[in-house]
Amino acid sequence: MWYGIGPPAVKKAASEITDSHQVEAPDHAEEEDDEYGAEPEYYFDVTDIQGSLKEAITSIINEELIDEFKDPEEAPTLSDIFAVLFGPGSELAEQAEYFEELISGYEDRAHVDDLKEACNILVSIVDEITPKRA
Repeated sequence: MWYGIGPPAVKKAASEITDSHQVEAPDHAEEEDDEYGAEPEYYFDVTDIQGSLKEAITSIINEELIDEFKDPEEAPTLSDIFAVLFGPGSELAEQAEYFEELISGYEDRAHVDDLKEACNILVSIVDEITPKRA
């Protein structure tokens, strides 16, 4: 089970992040908006992303798919998993580490640009590990 982390879900999330990064101002603020302009929201809560990733990693451990990781209480990071599967210095392990940095945010909030970049990295990883049709 991929818990929404796969090509269709990743591409859908990318378009949602791109399309919805600005929030409409409430009706009562229209006068202020005319004078000062509406402030778009640039920071978002990343707990859903982090939770989905943790859930996927826990499933990998529970299914005993990787011999090196057996204890769900000591769950590895995505970059740890990729380092075991593809080598510690592999491009995929480095991309996974960068993805984790981007979604770590600051005080559980991440900038929209970081989320867009994280989405692009995830799409790139998924494209790289998805078997190609002949």
